[in-house]
Amino acid sequence: MSSSLIPEGPSVPGKAEELVAEQAAKYARDKHVPELIRYYMEQVITERPEDILAFLQDKIENDPFVPPPKPDPTEMLTNFLKSLSQVDGSWPADDALSKVADMLHEGADPSHTIVEEGVWGAGSSFPILAYMLERKLYEGNASKGAADIVVKMIDSGADLSRQKGSRDWRGSGSYKTLFSLGMSLRAHVQSDATLRILKVMLEHSSSKAFKGVTRSVSSMRSDGSLSSNILHDMISRLNTPSSLEDFKLVVKRMGELDLLGARASEMIR
Repeated sequence: MSSSLIPEGPSVPGKAEELVAEQAAKYARDKHVPELIRYYMEQVITERPEDILAFLQDKIENDPFVPPPKPDPTEMLTNFLKSLSQVDGSWPADDALSKVADMLHEGADPSHTIVEEGVWGAGSSFPILAYMLERKLYEGNASKGAADIVVKMIDSGADLSRQKGSRDWRGSGSYKTLFSLGMSLRAHVQSDATLRILKVMLEHSSSKAFKGVTRSVSSMRSDGSLSSNILHDMISRLNTPSSLEDFKLVVKRMGELDLLGARASEMIR
């Protein structure tokens, strides 16, 4: 039997076809095509008109489909990062980085900080980048994916001087910059992922980011604050070759920012 008589199977789409299909699908999502079709089909099913075309023309002219309000990209990014921070050991999706990149491209704020005000002066602040600095993300297979997102957000302008912390109604509490959170992560998990985060943070950090942990104490017996210095904290942990190299990197960056001459000590004041 001639091979030409054997029916050919379905052709495998090439990269060009896949790209066109992906762009078409994205266009349909952006323009709410599925929702538009569903809206008019529901009208037809409900009304059961004899002349469907005339019915649809009248609906389009007099009762047109109104797209749902566009979701806030910063809120979407916040919820997405929160969901990623809750993974346990393995990364949930290969396209997580591209989703974050799309939200940032749509205008999501990488420095967004959730600020809550309680009663009598109590409150808290939480930069959404802190979700990706959770230690558990770097103790399993999620480390590379989490680090990729941290680097992307920093490259997109995340302010590393934003602070995570809380205070009670008396004013007692503590605050830590994103840079300090990254340093703490690196101190506890020494891996390629955390070293990459440290280097990117140093590259993009300003002098304000080097502010250490600030603790405020207000009680009947004392009223003051305790500020720790990043270099002092690092010196207390100089017990491995990697911690020494990290210390050199931090000192080099602080020298570039002219911070080494500043008076920095740990004290109650």
